[in-house]
Amino acid sequence: MQGKHFDEARDLLMAAQQLTPRNLVILQGIGDLHFYQHQDQEALVAYQQCLALDPRRVDSRLALARLYERQHRSGDEKGEYQRVLDIDPDNPAAHAGLGHLALQSGSLDVAAKELRLALAVDANDLPAIEDLALIEFRQEAFDEALALYTKLVTLNPNNPSYHYQLGQTLLKLGHKDDAQREFTRSQELKASASKRTG
Repeated sequence: MQGKHFDEARDLLMAAQQLTPRNLVILQGIGDLHFYQHQDQEALVAYQQCLALDPRRVDSRLALARLYERQHRSGDEKGEYQRVLDIDPDNPAAHAGLGHLALQSGSLDVAAKELRLALAVDANDLPAIEDLALIEFRQEAFDEALALYTKLVTLNPNNPSYHYQLGQTLLKLGHKDDAQREFTRSQELKASASKRTG
């Protein structure tokens, strides 16, 4: 699936399902295959089959939340994250998901709380770090934002957006030369990416 060999993945999963039709890992794999191919209804059915067999299966609930996110069903997405936390109160993906939803709705304090809970368990969750950095920036806590954007650049130095955001934060702190260096690096990475895709 990760290599986008979807036909081969389907053949393997179907053969495996014939041998063990109620195997949750295989059912989840079938759901994921449909998800990657944007066959949302089929993915939904597979994930729901998993949950009918085991309502406490966290992987299937998180997959369902991811599907609802793509369908812009934020209420259903939030419900799945909350169900995950009922099962696993420290689950970082669920806390990060709730944090992202709260950020999108403008509830910055709720978002920050959820994101910090996520990062306490998974300190290198890039989307959660980025969301928290954005909150700190919006709340003009520029030193905190700087630490987070610096971490993002360290973890993924080839992301032009991270360099740009770091540059914006440095500018707010009055470090113009350092900010310009980050803006230049962001442009270089963008140019390099467009050469590869062009």
